[in-house]
Amino acid sequence: MNNSDHTDDQVTRRRRYIDKYLLLSWKTVLIIAGVWLLSVVLHKAIYGPFLDYLVPQESLGSNDASAILQDTDGNLWFGTSAGVSRYDEVLWQTFTTNDGLADNEVVAILQDGDGNLWFGTEAGVSRYDGASWQTFTTKDGLAANEITSSLRDTDGNLWFGTWAGVSRYDGTSWQTFTRKDGLVDDHVSAILQDGDGNLWFSTHGWLGTGGGVSRYDGTSWQTFTTNDGLGDNNVMCILQDRDGNLWFGTRAGLSRYDGASWQTFTTNDCLAASAFCSILQDTDGNLWFSAHCGASRYDGASWQTFTTKDGLADNEIMSSLQDTDGNLWFGTCGGVSRYDGTSWQTFTTKIGLVPDAVFILGTVLISLYFLISLVYTVIRKHDQYLLLSWKTLLIIPAWVLS
Repeated sequence: MNNSDHTDDQVTRRRRYIDKYLLLSWKTVLIIAGVWLLSVVLHKAIYGPFLDYLVPQESLGSNDASAILQDTDGNLWFGTSAGVSRYDEVLWQTFTTNDGLADNEVVAILQDGDGNLWFGTEAGVSRYDGASWQTFTTKDGLAANEITSSLRDTDGNLWFGTWAGVSRYDGTSWQTFTRKDGLVDDHVSAILQDGDGNLWFSTHGWLGTGGGVSRYDGTSWQTFTTNDGLGDNNVMCILQDRDGNLWFGTRAGLSRYDGASWQTFTTNDCLAASAFCSILQDTDGNLWFSAHCGASRYDGASWQTFTTKDGLADNEIMSSLQDTDGNLWFGTCGGVSRYDGTSWQTFTTKIGLVPDAVFILGTVLISLYFLISLVYTVIRKHDQYLLLSWKTLLIIPAWVLS
């Protein structure tokens, strides 16, 4: 056998091999259609409607969510270290400094009476009206650019806790309150307005500056510390329950104040931890206390703690909220978890390995394989009409892939 015959045999075998896998027949078409349909059904079962992913989508900006808010339109907003993410129950959209946000580290969110959203960051406060952004800093009258907390009071004033006092914005001008005015400490961590209209400011007792809780009635200030019954002067969060009791999450347990006396709960009372970052009361009246090792639910008599073993994304919880549908949301260091009272669902920066693989299989690989096979079949069956050779296959896939 000469070299020419050997080469012809190699070409024939190669063509038969390619024909086996690329030449279309009714059987092959049915198999391709079946695999594609299976990928569609599997993807929908795993992660919702398949058609939602025919366009590029975003996800949670970062897995650490330190602030959560639901706006008047029902959208959920999550403040992260990589911007603020909006979730409308279908799609995610993340806003960053590229869009107009002052800084990507978002730690506080509120909505004013006009529907504008305010985001407290590490570089000032940003206001978003749905179309444009405006940022306020110390140059405008803010106490400090490092925001820690925010609140809209019943008069419509906006309050922002910072590392240098608390600033109030009435829509026109700024006013700052510090230790000189009566605030127990300038390191403000949380703000709350009680049912009587009093404003409460929790602070950190760092660097030997004291710490504790300050109450402001619009005229005078009153301070509460461990000397009065507070569990610890490092206070992270505040909540007023339905009965009017005030709860303070401290570094040494939970302190409850009924207006006359104090009671502190610790790990000896079945709490998951001693330090708490977030408190909420759900529509059933249960109190949820979030810490670095899970969320503890208190029904007024007993405690129950939820952790990653139950479905929580991460035990380190920084924020919490109950939405209008009754779902509980927990912002953790490993993503955002939603609890409907029975089951947990977690949202992170990635869709997930399995849904991604199914999505790529269904929309990219199968479609590309079918297109290449179709082109190859047309060339092989009708090359005498198209004046093309099977070698064109080497060019067409390269063009399709590019």
